[in-house]
Amino acid sequence: MRQNWVLYYFSFLVVISDVFAEDLVDLSKKVVAAVNCGGDETLGAYNILYEKDTSNAGTASDHGTQFVFPNANPKDVEIYQTERWSDSNFEYNFPLKEAGFYVIILKFSEVYFKRSHQKVFDVSINNHLVVENLDIFQKAGGTGYGYDVYVQVKISRNEENGSDEILIGEDQVQKYYGNLKVEFLKGAADNPKINAIVVLKGKLHEMPKAPEPVTPTAEEEEEERYEPPPTQHHQNTEYDQEYEETYEEAPQTSDELNPFERELDFKYIAIILIIIIFIPVLYLNRNQRV
Repeated sequence: MRQNWVLYYFSFLVVISDVFAEDLVDLSKKVVAAVNCGGDETLGAYNILYEKDTSNAGTASDHGTQFVFPNANPKDVEIYQTERWSDSNFEYNFPLKEAGFYVIILKFSEVYFKRSHQKVFDVSINNHLVVENLDIFQKAGGTGYGYDVYVQVKISRNEENGSDEILIGEDQVQKYYGNLKVEFLKGAADNPKINAIVVLKGKLHEMPKAPEPVTPTAEEEEEERYEPPPTQHHQNTEYDQEYEETYEEAPQTSDELNPFERELDFKYIAIILIIIIFIPVLYLNRNQRV
């Protein structure tokens, strides 16, 4: 009986260690800018404070409040519930002059369409295309799930000509004038949108992992065969069969810089700490019984 109790208790410690691990990550000092697009000020995961969205471009929406986004950090649910969309291109600008590495996190969720290829658009940073043919439904694994895009940039001074430059991704270098522009571009279907934008100091490998894509169930795959209403309270669009045949994935980042393939070490630290605390308690309890 006692052995069963120890087994149950230890299993419980392993489960809650994941929660403790996420709480150990504090990115507040790395935040350069964070906007809860279409929503109010809110404190999200990793102690990131998102500012209220003051943009007047397009439309702010809270259509996602009906979802709980089970694949995302619970503290980020409110972030994925609000959005800003527009029936034309729109952008966010962030003054950024200090040299160094930065990671731009773009947070998305599909809260209306119930099949892929219904909303497809592009994203650029300082006029350089970083995400092409983004289909949130397809990438996240369905409706009501979070999906994040990580983009690393480096701002530096060109010693030869004295001008500032920005390296976007791994190979795109261009002149930089102190402003980081994130633009959402009208694409093949419906309208562009964004749930939140975060600009952090640091490199990709220093960031926590993004929400894991979800594998659709058999029922969800069956449901996807049916056509949804043609618009997301946006503008009328038709499903383009020709587009489905020619759709291509956006270029992938290198394995070294892919945040989806990393695991945080924090949860293992949490497990070790819990074990260190637990063993003396078990030992004392055993001595008392003897």
